[in-house]
Amino acid sequence: MHVFEHTPPAGQPWLGLTRPSEGSAAVGEGAAAGTAQDPQSGLWVGAAARVHLSRSLVLHCQGPGIKVYRGELEAEGNTIAFASRGANVVANGGKVMLRGNEIRGALGDGVSSWNNAHLRLVTNRIHANSGAGVAINGDGGAVHITRNRVFDNCCSALLFATTQTTQATLSDNDLEGNAAGGVQGLHQVAGQRFVHQQRRRSGGETQAHAG
Repeated sequence: MHVFEHTPPAGQPWLGLTRPSEGSAAVGEGAAAGTAQDPQSGLWVGAAARVHLSRSLVLHCQGPGIKVYRGELEAEGNTIAFASRGANVVANGGKVMLRGNEIRGALGDGVSSWNNAHLRLVTNRIHANSGAGVAINGDGGAVHITRNRVFDNCCSALLFATTQTTQATLSDNDLEGNAAGGVQGLHQVAGQRFVHQQRRRSGGETQAHAG
């Protein structure tokens, strides 16, 4: 349980540079080093499940912190961080709403979407992940990304690694400080969708529209 020591409250900014178990004093006599005692996943949402998760800490899992497989998840005000393999949140089909969460520090993407998932992200902080902040990997589905801060990720803030989603809406996001830029791989396909991107900057605002 030492992984939860000295952590900010669920959903609050976490600006520390290290993963929870790094740089600490003894973690208990006989405790295994590294991630041997970490859970495989914090929460698994299967095809028949509808889950609401709030004010929770999901930290330091060996796999995704949250995995949605064709189920439905609404997560609000949580901290989901430091997944050791892959994204902090993985949506494989299904419907996922993430609102007001702190998502950081994965050894992979912050949020990863596959296989016709419907993904809605609102007012999250997604940062310091070793991949993209948000990666859209599968065709179909729908993506709505609004009023998020996606920053200091080692790839782009938003990565569209797919031919296209059916619908993508990007609005009023702050996408600063990512190693590969703000939005990567998003191209308009005639007749498929309308895209609205708006980025906040300290010196003003820039907007891009495609439709």
